[in-house]
Amino acid sequence: MDTHYIADRMNASETLADKNDRPVKSLDTDLVDSTEETKRSLNLENISCGKRLKQSIIKKMLSRFFCASEEENPSLTRKPCINTISLNGIECIGLGAAVDEQSPLERVHRSVTQLRSNVIGLISVGRLYSLDSFISKPSPSIEEPDKCNLSSSIGFDVKKYEDWTRDDMESFSEVVLPLDIGVAIEYLKKKDFDQAGHAFQEILENHRTRQTSESFHLEALTLHNIGVVYLLAGDFDKALLNFKEACRMKRINFGHEHPEVSVSLVESGIILFAMEKYKDSLDAFNDALQIRKNSYGSEALEVAWVLNNIACALFAMCNHVAALVAFQEARNIQYLALGVSKNIGLDLLHFATTLGNIGYAKLQAKCYEDAREVLEDALLVQQSVLGDDHKTVEDTLSNIDFSNAFHS
Repeated sequence: MDTHYIADRMNASETLADKNDRPVKSLDTDLVDSTEETKRSLNLENISCGKRLKQSIIKKMLSRFFCASEEENPSLTRKPCINTISLNGIECIGLGAAVDEQSPLERVHRSVTQLRSNVIGLISVGRLYSLDSFISKPSPSIEEPDKCNLSSSIGFDVKKYEDWTRDDMESFSEVVLPLDIGVAIEYLKKKDFDQAGHAFQEILENHRTRQTSESFHLEALTLHNIGVVYLLAGDFDKALLNFKEACRMKRINFGHEHPEVSVSLVESGIILFAMEKYKDSLDAFNDALQIRKNSYGSEALEVAWVLNNIACALFAMCNHVAALVAFQEARNIQYLALGVSKNIGLDLLHFATTLGNIGYAKLQAKCYEDAREVLEDALLVQQSVLGDDHKTVEDTLSNIDFSNAFHS
């Protein structure tokens, strides 16, 4: 398997700056957003990429994470006029417990179950606004959709729905939140995915009746949202159809290399992985990887998440050496990029997922001591962010027990 996506790394100093150390607060299982102080204090640039991350270093990282300023992110200066809703799906595949061998479908289903436990955290709302008042609708049959790149005509102003509700508690009404989006959110909060799907279909039809630059982009985004709703409902076939259509429409309206395209490509690749269509899955992931490298640079967290998924697909295809190289590449990027994370809690969990996958791969290679070391690092992060009773924590503990049983 061609591992063109694997890059060489330069090792940095192992010393992490000790300034600004503060005692750890009581741990909250809710994920919290990073602040500028967190970004400054999570200085991971001096961690060695080629050696095991010491638990003392992770403890310092988590200490600074949990002791970050509790000051709220500043609200937007103008009253929000929301017309956009965006649903996040699965970002990273986890391989699970070695003693509880799962099929790819079961692994993805477990990730979906975790998403369902915090549906409200998947929702972002805000403003997508047109800089042009009207344009002609591009034909879906255009052979070169990159010529129809309208991304320069669109502005974005979005954030997490739960942050809107916290910042704008008194003014959060139909004036701020359109009725159709509000209805969809209410069904999602109730985990009534059938009705949520109908609500998003109505939103989609409303966008299709309009003929503006804004509506064409919103149509593409809504197709992705419908895919996420089907994913949450466990209907992977319909989810895949909508993600593929979202990719097609995003390429037409946003442009072939727009990072929004990669969002739908990743979800498509994960479902194809669940269906054991590994070559198609790899194609989707590699396309997303190239877009994200071009958009964010090769050192971005978004790149690391795709590399993790590529490694999972390679591992499922029994290309274990290439898989481990890709896992380690993803881990090295995350070591250095966590200091500028915008959502440090969730990004730490993605980091732990990659560490857990490396541990799983090393268990399968019978490298039990190496596996235990990396799994202990993953466990420290997972327990700190999720608590002791989460299923992900249980899987990591199971893998550590498995490594101890075979390690002399």
